[in-house]
Amino acid sequence: MFEPSEIFIDIDEADDHTVILRITLPIGTIDLMGEVLIVGDEFHLNQAHIGGLTAGALRLEGLLDIARKLLEELEDLGVSRIYIQGATRTTGRNPGRPPKRLRYPR
Repeated sequence: MFEPSEIFIDIDEADDHTVILRITLPIGTIDLMGEVLIVGDEFHLNQAHIGGLTAGALRLEGLLDIARKLLEELEDLGVSRIYIQGATRTTGRNPGRPPKRLRYPR
């Protein structure tokens, strides 16, 4: 869906462990916010919230492309796996429940 050269990730620290990732793609920009924890070679983004594009615009292929690019960006920190756990949903599909955790290995 996207080539690595088409994906731009800006990492902003909001608080001590909370970050906002602004991800610019050919189809628009998304913001991904959550609590970051790096354990060994694992990057964990917990209580994640995403916004910016319409639901389903990225599809699984687009999410995988973003994860690959993020792994490239975090390579200097020795990260080889990304785990993303979304926050409990307040609207949309299955409100009141957290989505399942996503895992992206190198």
